[in-house]
Amino acid sequence: MQQDADDLTTVNDPNWVYNLEGLFDPITVDEAHTLKNYDTMVHRTVTWLSRKFTILAMATVLSNHVEDFRGYKKVFETTGNN
Repeated sequence: MQQDADDLTTVNDPNWVYNLEGLFDPITVDEAHTLKNYDTMVHRTVTWLSRKFTILAMATVLSNHVEDFRGYKKVFETTGNN
């Protein structure tokens, strides 16, 4: 089931008219707590942009669980040419 969702939300064609990959160097994500769940469309979109720099802004000082940092970690792993 998860693979079906991944297939529907993944575009592998670099010539796709709506492909935004590589068009942004820095991006700013307000309400960055929305990225902690890496199965969401917001998280997939931010990681898809292949940006060089990311600024995360949020009012949530502490996360509820250590697992919340996994989503943020994935965002940082996809920044730049890693």
